[in-house]
Amino acid sequence: MIATIMTDIDHFMEELRRAQSVRYEAMNYTLTPDVFSLSTRGSKYFKITRGNSVYCFIEKETGDIFKPASWRAPAKGARANVHDYDTWMNKTDPFGGWLYRH
Repeated sequence: MIATIMTDIDHFMEELRRAQSVRYEAMNYTLTPDVFSLSTRGSKYFKITRGNSVYCFIEKETGDIFKPASWRAPAKGARANVHDYDTWMNKTDPFGGWLYRH
């Protein structure tokens, strides 16, 4: 299962980078975009950061994606699932606005 979740996280992060590139090109930004990086240190969650902030948390057991409540903890309620592409594909943005409940 760990190989599957890591593959799906790789796809998720590729989509984040693609969405960021599209956004930066559309806005004619001249700054270098922040890099998305993955931290595997937590016991329950993977943490994806962008620059100096947390972009989201991914639960290791289920693949659920959570909006961050703080640097160390996710908000309650899963927003998507990394294994279910339909819950996040073409919805991501470089700033995490899609993670807010509507």
